[in-house]
Amino acid sequence: MEIRHLNESDDRFAISDIYEKSWKFAYRDIIPKTYLERIPKGQWVSGLDSGKVQTIVMVEDGQFIGTSSYCGSRSPEFDGFGEIVSIYLLPEFMGRGYGKKLLDAVIQELIKLGYDDIFLWVLEDNIRARKFYEKSGFLLSKYYIDDNIGGKELREIQYRYSINKTIRKLNYSDIDAVLKIWLQTNIEAHSFISESYWRNNYLTVKALLSKSEIYVYEESEIIKGFVGLNDEHIEGIFVSQQYQGKGAGKTLLDYIKTFKSTLTLSVYQKNYRALNFYKREGFKIESENMDNDTNEKEYFMIWQEDE
Repeated sequence: MEIRHLNESDDRFAISDIYEKSWKFAYRDIIPKTYLERIPKGQWVSGLDSGKVQTIVMVEDGQFIGTSSYCGSRSPEFDGFGEIVSIYLLPEFMGRGYGKKLLDAVIQELIKLGYDDIFLWVLEDNIRARKFYEKSGFLLSKYYIDDNIGGKELREIQYRYSINKTIRKLNYSDIDAVLKIWLQTNIEAHSFISESYWRNNYLTVKALLSKSEIYVYEESEIIKGFVGLNDEHIEGIFVSQQYQGKGAGKTLLDYIKTFKSTLTLSVYQKNYRALNFYKREGFKIESENMDNDTNEKEYFMIWQEDE
């Protein structure tokens, strides 16, 4: 099996055939049948040499079995991102590991072009593809495009991927590492609260972690921080002491802002560092409350996306 750039002598109709067959297979229960049946032979030929995108092909025993196109973001809204425009396999080669190899290859091509952040669009109803991208480290963003294909209203949703910096959902195997960060950062950040308070709540938090919406920030397979969410409320952003002040907390906050238009949180008034961080990131104080568990005053803060 070989993955390489499309060259001048490659049969464009053979490449277009991958698109045609993949569309008819992958979208058979999503896009109207009449539309799929009317896709003309060579539908994608002209686009292969448009100059707007670059294309790689996957070849096995002399047969074109997969293809992917990529470029810098086609939308000014996502300037600075690399974009995977398309990735398709012949149906008989799906589910056999070829797709992951092709995806890894196109990511490497975008890295060569200097992109650290990558996105792609996928039909919201294409559950198989979404699971594939999620398993490969792509994360759903809040962005979407509404489209009409064959007379049917459909939505494309955006997935994102960052090179060497991964934000992903908590796995069961992460719990001990995350709990260690939770305990250490709370003790360090809240010297005005007895250390025993945090230690006494350790097992309670451990039980809640696997049931909560938790995203971890990982670099080179090292978990450096995490954020906990309860709908639109941030339960906390926690970063290991040795990585604080290096952008991990902001990266986590920026990530959840991509799929939340409103965020709230509570922060102790004496936690000046956290308070100033949230103010810099656009949070505003809404009210003052008393935390009955610690008898410490808190600010309730809110952030809302600009219209």
